[in-house]
Amino acid sequence: LSIPSVWLSFVAFIVATMCNGFLSVNLEPSVIRNFNLGASNVGLLYGLRDGANSLASPIWGWLCDRKRSVKPYLVISSLLVAISFFLMKAYEMVGIVIDLNIYVLVLALCINGMGVGGQQIAGVIDALHEAIGAGFPDDPSTQGLVAGLWSSLS
Repeated sequence: LSIPSVWLSFVAFIVATMCNGFLSVNLEPSVIRNFNLGASNVGLLYGLRDGANSLASPIWGWLCDRKRSVKPYLVISSLLVAISFFLMKAYEMVGIVIDLNIYVLVLALCINGMGVGGQQIAGVIDALHEAIGAGFPDDPSTQGLVAGLWSSLS
């Protein structure tokens, strides 16, 4: 907790968790309901976001394993999440008109899942890199400490 740079990683994870919570509560009444879909199709749309997260997470992990600094991946994944919310009617706040059809919604949910996955994967790897860079040993005790802090934030 005494390493300030670790908090950037934790903030990314907190934002990802908040995005998941926000969409879990607001996606159906604010967005999906406009399409008059049945319960099965609504469930598929919710699962689509999580499926994109599951498919993208190994790719984010592979990318992060190839670089010492993963902060660019935190920025990229955060931008993906921002773009996804923009496509899911946040554009109305800035006066831009986009026809939100089911295809745009599917695209936005996929982008959201990929972005949240990136925030989660790159965030935990960045926190571990920062802890080791601050002098903590690269061993299971440091990995457990970072994982424990990470878990407590979700």
